[in-house]
Amino acid sequence: MTSASPMVSNASTMHVAGPGGGRSAWYAGWLVTFLATGAETEGTYSLTEVAGWRGHSAAPPMHVHTREEECFYVLEGAIICYVGDEVIEVPAGGFVVLPRDVPHRYELATEEARLLNLCVPAGFEGFYRALGEPALEHALPPRPGGPPDMARLLAAAAEHGIEILAPPAREEG
Repeated sequence: MTSASPMVSNASTMHVAGPGGGRSAWYAGWLVTFLATGAETEGTYSLTEVAGWRGHSAAPPMHVHTREEECFYVLEGAIICYVGDEVIEVPAGGFVVLPRDVPHRYELATEEARLLNLCVPAGFEGFYRALGEPALEHALPPRPGGPPDMARLLAAAAEHGIEILAPPAREEG
């Protein structure tokens, strides 16, 4: 039996991110850990873990993914998803698929939340990288100092097939 190392990959056979594995970035008050990227899965999917706190982590604006389905599995806490005309609370242990080409956004329903973010096919992880910065430690980043740079946000969104439909939601809280 082989034990999980921090990061082992052979895209055509397997991908393993062991405990403490992955690379982390700070994005809009969220800790984003890249567990599997498109480069490691031959573009099939990407998997990130995202962690945030209400009042600290910015809620994304209403937007549309034109290239991928976005899925969340809630590990801890709960989120509220606004999908088309529906509002859905997803508690710990819950799973939601946000279909391609359907407007959506989400926000924290609890003080803290930790989620797995699966995107099929891969590519969305590049958006986190374009707007984030490498995490200095595996912990939540400092609270954002103000609203996002809209020109930078819109450019990164366009590059990754995301249409921003509304201004960014206010910070959680």
